[in-house]
Amino acid sequence: MSERKIAILGGGRIGEALLSGLLSSGWRDAGEVVVTDRGEARLAELHERRGAAVVRLCRSLELERLHDAPTETVVARIERERGLGPWSAGVVCVEGLGRYEHGLVGDLGLVKFLRAVRGRPVEGWETAELLEPYGEWAGLASAYLLAGLTRGLVPLPAARAA
Repeated sequence: MSERKIAILGGGRIGEALLSGLLSSGWRDAGEVVVTDRGEARLAELHERRGAAVVRLCRSLELERLHDAPTETVVARIERERGLGPWSAGVVCVEGLGRYEHGLVGDLGLVKFLRAVRGRPVEGWETAELLEPYGEWAGLASAYLLAGLTRGLVPLPAARAA
């Protein structure tokens, strides 16, 4: 990822984390990512609403200042942006700030895992219940759980007959 692209997102580790998280959720290629306005976000094939949210966030907030704020404040600030939510806040906290008390709530991998465990459709918010027992380590737990799931290290219940 080029220095220029990180600078566009507000610089440093938080901008890079937000960018990498968004890349994993829809952008085709890091080389296409230039987010300075809604038109450019659309060219990068980022959903228009999410692109607009990222642009608004980067223009209204000096991302590196989030290091000085408590995690609850950071999460509330990210979730206040239309188009961003608990998952985006988790990416910023875990990957950008290196804080582990807020996990990747609503991550599709965690939703699929819970669906397999519970044997019924689940909502994204239910992943917060999954991470709650880990308390201040919820972010780390979500990252390791996802890594274990992708590598087949977390046993899943056998598929139920329909």
